[in-house]
This record gives sequence, structure tokens and C-alpha cells, in this order.
Amino acid sequence: MLRSTIVNNIFDEMLTFKEKAQQVFQYQYSNNEVYRQWNDLLKPGGITIDFLTDIFFLPVSFFKTHKVTTGIFEPQYIFESSGTTQTSTSRHYVNQAALYHTSFTEIFKLFYGDIKNFCILGLLPSYLERKNSSLVMMVNDLIGLSRHTSSGLKRK
Repeated sequence: MLRSTIVNNIFDEMLTFKEKAQQVFQYQYSNNEVYRQWNDLLKPGGITIDFLTDIFFLPVSFFKTHKVTTGIFEPQYIFESSGTTQTSTSRHYVNQAALYHTSFTEIFKLFYGDIKNFCILGLLPSYLERKNSSLVMMVNDLIGLSRHTSSGLKRK
């Protein structure tokens, strides 16, 4: 399946979560070498996805020890974990910043409604020092989208 089809289908309300998950699994299995190797190790001979529980997840530790990407690309973001539990941090390589942004804003809208109806507050002192924090980026973007003066947005 083509990547553009997968991306469009993720936000398609006509497809079930299971259908979307199956499509994403097939795409990741076909195009992400680390993920494919992990799946083949767990279930040699191929995987059939009949239930969502048939989908294997990569251990979090892989994001510390492997460069987990789907395809070859120059990342627009490289997010790093806080490293609070260990000295090494995990990394999340983001191919398309716009898609990443659309994902968290659409999910916010799906669960909570229009961001403009909210005052977003974030107390992230130790995170602010981390220049590659996805949480800081998301909170800052949501504050900007809310346009609520009590969120800390400075209007000119």
C-alpha cells in the first residue's frame, strides 16, 4: 500500500480502527527494516493480522539502540526522551513535521473539540531545557492554536 494512501486513511472516519491498524502494520512491516526483523523473529513464516492483539510492538528500548525509521529520509524533527530513567535517551525520527502536527491536533479535536474553546497550561520546567522535546513542541503549538490569553500566549 502506498504511504499517501495510509496517511489519508488515518484521518478517514469511515474506516474502523482495526482497518487502519492493519494497513499501518502492513506498511510498517514492508518498509521498516527494524520492525520487520522483530516481527520475523517473534513469528517466523509470516504474520496474519486477524485481531489487533496479533500486532507486535517494538520494545521501547529499541528506540535507544536502533535507528527506527520507515524508509530513508532526512528527519525534520529528532525528538529525544527525557532520559530520566537512564543516561541514554530514545530517539524518534520524524519524516514530515506537518503530518506530526496534524496528528496531534486532529486527535485533540477528536477527543476534546475545538482547541479555541480551551485554555492550555503547561508546567514543564525540566523539559524546557531539552531542545528536542516533543512534549514542549506540542504544548507550545496547542497554546498558539488556542489563542487563549491565559495560556501564556503573548499577543501583540
